[in-house]
Amino acid sequence: MRDIFAWALSTGLLNYPIVYGSLWVMIVPTVWAYWSYLVLLLGAEFQSYLDERYFVELQDEYQRSALKVTV
Repeated sequence: MRDIFAWALSTGLLNYPIVYGSLWVMIVPTVWAYWSYLVLLLGAEFQSYLDERYFVELQDEYQRSALKVTV
């Protein structure tokens, strides 16, 4: 086993930048997609909050105008 490991090191078979550098090709886009999803989700939550707030204001305004008409 020791001889096999020494042979792999001497031939450059275990060149860490080549072996593990290619993993970055998968890690970086995955992290980018995750953060992009979080930004998208945060934006959707914020928009939902604004829509709900605006709907409540419209509903209050509608009720006030309805009271003015009936009085």
